[in-house]
Amino acid sequence: AAERQRIILNDAARADFYISFDREHTSTEKLRESVIQPVVHRGRVYNNTIYTVESTDVSLADDAAMTALRKAWAATVSGAPAARAPFDLYLDGNNLTYVREPCRRADTAAKIFLHIVPANAADLPGWRRQYGFDNRDFHFNWYGVMFDGKCLVTVDLPGYAVAGIRTGQYTGGQGEIWSVELPAGR
Repeated sequence: AAERQRIILNDAARADFYISFDREHTSTEKLRESVIQPVVHRGRVYNNTIYTVESTDVSLADDAAMTALRKAWAATVSGAPAARAPFDLYLDGNNLTYVREPCRRADTAAKIFLHIVPANAADLPGWRRQYGFDNRDFHFNWYGVMFDGKCLVTVDLPGYAVAGIRTGQYTGGQGEIWSVELPAGR
């Protein structure tokens, strides 16, 4: 009860902090439309973010984490993307990185589909062979981060040889929003 007294609910214009419950966002797809603020705390369960606390005071951001994100961004976007879409896509070894700038919360609301066609169908689990591709769909908040008005998400690709990759975003009601084919032969 004493801790609850510390929490004051304000309208967005006067807020010092925003608390975002990622799992709620995933199901409702109603996200706060505003400038992305620095994350001062991220609650995780089994490495999945379940909530974030953002501050309107940039000085409260975790400097080490922000520095690491800026370095990761600079390293990722230093070369040409493998494909351009609403997110630029970069292939680096066993990683596929999605980057977007500027980025709003609404840009990350739709689920990201990632369909990987193996060079050898035997590399797929038996129950996926009927589809001919490995389905690795995910929500941005599972792996992604937002900072400085940018979005960055990196996913691991499977260890087997890949014949092709198709990725994009979709919603249940709207269907496919965008998609792109990445170069084959990884």
